[in-house]
Amino acid sequence: MSQAMTNRIDKHRFIAGMLLILLTLGTYSRVVQCGYIWDDDFYVTHNPTLQSIDGLVDIWVSPGATPQYYPLVFSGFWIEHQLWGLNPIGYHLVNVLLHAMGVLLFWKLLQRLGLPSWPTWIAAALFAVHPVHVESVAWITERKNVLSGVFYLAAFMMYWRFDQTRHKGVWLGAVAFFVAALLSKTVVATLPAAILVVIWWQRGRINLKRDLVPLLPLWIIGIGFGVVTVLMEKFHVGADGAGWDHSLGERVLIAGRAITFYFTKLIWPSDLMFTYPRWQINASALWQWLFPLGVLAVLVTLGVGACRGREQTDSSAAKFQRRGLAAGGFLFCGTLFPALGFFDVFPFTYSYVADHFQYLASLGVLTLVAVALSRKPIVAVMVILLLSVLSWVQIGAYRDAETLWLHTIKQNPGAWMAYNNLGVIKVQQGDEARGRELFKQALAVEPGYAEALNNLGNLALQQKHLDEAITQYQAALTSRPGFYRAHMNLGVALQYQNHDIKAIEQFQAALAVMPSDQVHARLAQSYFALANLPQANEHASKALAMNAQQLDAMIVLGRIAQSQGQLRQAQAIYRQVLSLFPSHTDANEYLGKLLIQQGNAKQGSGLLAIAAWTLSTHPQALMRDGSRAVELAEQACALRTKDHPFLLDALAAAYAETGQFPQALKAIGRAVVAVGGTGGTGGAGGGRGGYAQQLQSRQRVYYENKKPYRDLMAGQ
Repeated sequence: MSQAMTNRIDKHRFIAGMLLILLTLGTYSRVVQCGYIWDDDFYVTHNPTLQSIDGLVDIWVSPGATPQYYPLVFSGFWIEHQLWGLNPIGYHLVNVLLHAMGVLLFWKLLQRLGLPSWPTWIAAALFAVHPVHVESVAWITERKNVLSGVFYLAAFMMYWRFDQTRHKGVWLGAVAFFVAALLSKTVVATLPAAILVVIWWQRGRINLKRDLVPLLPLWIIGIGFGVVTVLMEKFHVGADGAGWDHSLGERVLIAGRAITFYFTKLIWPSDLMFTYPRWQINASALWQWLFPLGVLAVLVTLGVGACRGREQTDSSAAKFQRRGLAAGGFLFCGTLFPALGFFDVFPFTYSYVADHFQYLASLGVLTLVAVALSRKPIVAVMVILLLSVLSWVQIGAYRDAETLWLHTIKQNPGAWMAYNNLGVIKVQQGDEARGRELFKQALAVEPGYAEALNNLGNLALQQKHLDEAITQYQAALTSRPGFYRAHMNLGVALQYQNHDIKAIEQFQAALAVMPSDQVHARLAQSYFALANLPQANEHASKALAMNAQQLDAMIVLGRIAQSQGQLRQAQAIYRQVLSLFPSHTDANEYLGKLLIQQGNAKQGSGLLAIAAWTLSTHPQALMRDGSRAVELAEQACALRTKDHPFLLDALAAAYAETGQFPQALKAIGRAVVAVGGTGGTGGAGGGRGGYAQQLQSRQRVYYENKKPYRDLMAGQ
């Protein structure tokens, strides 16, 4: 081949590659409008391991420090967190770039396998723009898919090069890429099987020494990582209990139906959704056996057809005709195998299928489709453009969490998870009534749904209905043993009832599921309440080791120092907390009292006033001891030489919170006078200024309704 011809081919390949990149970037350009959804909080926004060097170490050496042990994924998030913090655009763009890289690697791999250039380009383009891949690319958490996909394809290419050259260094490179893929997502453990399928497709046979022996270490490594993932899904993520209690026959039914479902969505990608309806599996229903039997019949037919015919030729077209269909089917089903229900994974509690499960599995089928489309170039281009538009539209559902759940409920009214998660959003927006309604809708669809029970418990906890909260948390744990958040929240509710021994049991149970600075801080609080200072110190120190700004743990250390007479050290700790969070109630109270004891009444009373005001205006802060705000406000007022309206307002709210309405009326009347209005038990006088009017409004509430002002404003 002449140099001119070589240059021309290289130029065409460069243009074809650039078109693939532009096609991918154009299709996914809309992700810059997307934010965080579902469990992006556990992976990014509320992941303490992303905040420090110690966290980076934990990502690698402490499997329970992250939701799943995929250290390369979380290391990438760690780097990005240092570069652009929590700006979602950066994370989304990295996902898109990784997907584009995977597209190019897939294209190059097909070329190395000897397929004609036009079908390989179509296959890569289909992979780039197919709507079933939107979930993997537009969802930040699914960095697992796009990153593992890059390493998977790189390992495949490297191993194919080894297959041709038998160079040990190339083999080591393939193993390294394979391990990197496993450290990103263990679904890629099927790579050795995929390589064997391709070898059979290319040569028509598999040689024990040449083909199986070099792959044996990859099999061992893949199985080892797979076992770790299965154990973490069961004991750390929570894929255990009645929801996963299936017989072998039921798992076969799930697998057969899932394969049919995924193939259908690849060929006709309509009605794609984040959470598909969860099938009712019944081994006694004969029609359900049509799915696995149909899949088996197709695979057997393809295999038998591939084994018949003439001896192998050097023609790629002939190879594809004789064994390509079977290879595509085997690759599709084999790569899907980890997600077919034979191994328990947590998402199966909501649905047995999800678009992101077939990110890599789709490659075999898309290659077959590409070969068929290559005979009609115009149709191929139209299909690619149509799929690109469909993906661009589909990305809109991932704009934010609320949009995603509304979209899911519209398409799947039985998606109990969507009702629950939308309810959480409504509560965060201040619409607790709508949130409660959505939680109950989730339970109406799925009785015993642990997440919804836990969230109803949270609402009861916020309203200080502690017995109701405890009942809901216990119901959640009955439905889902080992539920981390329910253990944690039940411990908090027990703390508020001063049952610290029982609270410690719940925190320890939560700690066994997932170590976190929050759990250690709560344990430190309970141990301090029980005067077990060594244990309190130990857990507070562990919390700070995980999160250097764990304020509750710092407060415990301050109280320990103060109880041991180390007043200077305690004061320094409280001031450090206030430098991070100036309105922290505990820090203001403890430092204020410490300063008063040391003769600094002026500064101390000011800090007590801040603590009293914070307590009185935040209902959740009063749960454990409603009289605490009264005590602080009375003490702060007593230290004042003249009435201060804000402090008297806080005192009135504290009195009302504890049912002392005559005292509340007296305090609010003094506040009205202090701010420049007129007093009176009915609050009829006309005050000057907006704050005076607010005070008088609260005065009427205390007088007429005998309820705290904020409760009435919240419609309770």
